[in-house]
Amino acid sequence: MDFLFLINQHHIMELFIKEMDAFLLPLHLELRGPSVGYDIELARIALTFSIGGFGRILTLWLNEGAEKTPDELAKLMEKAIRLLI
Repeated sequence: MDFLFLINQHHIMELFIKEMDAFLLPLHLELRGPSVGYDIELARIALTFSIGGFGRILTLWLNEGAEKTPDELAKLMEKAIRLLI
């Protein structure tokens, strides 16, 4: 938590998000394994979209003092995603 508050306080969350971008697709591909017909470009777009949303929500949560528990935040996210689909 101290690390997250620190990078948010110094407005370098974007660097954290870029690092996530750099390792998440290779990790996803490694965990998923080779698949016939798997669209890597689509996976890259989906992961980038997810990481961006996660970063903005993380920033909002930190700016509000991180008062909600991760479980409370997850339940809110589930409801929010249902609104979008």
